[in-house]
Amino acid sequence: MRRHDFRVPVLNRSGRVKINTVVQAPPEGRPLVGLHCVHSGGKIVFQGPSLVFGVDVRTAALTGLVVGVAVVLAVSTTNPSPIAFALITFALGAAGQVVGAGVVRALSGIRRLLG
Repeated sequence: MRRHDFRVPVLNRSGRVKINTVVQAPPEGRPLVGLHCVHSGGKIVFQGPSLVFGVDVRTAALTGLVVGVAVVLAVSTTNPSPIAFALITFALGAAGQVVGAGVVRALSGIRRLLG
């Protein structure tokens, strides 16, 4: 089972809350997780994962970093003008997560096509 983040908006800095969980694993499908918060006035709000175009932010950032370093190394071997090199590296840095998410989605699509 993956990690899921929940936000409990009634807690202060030193506040504590007791949460009871029940996990049901049906034979088919995903497990069902039930949560109960024992805190007066408390409500647990499921906070879904941070996604960039349907890809986890950390995966997209790491993939974007790897692709960005590869592109910068490839471009630096061609001896571009300093302005072009600066623009390319800035664009890759600014859009690193988007590039990474695109690469991850493209690779998963290719993997699906190949079986």
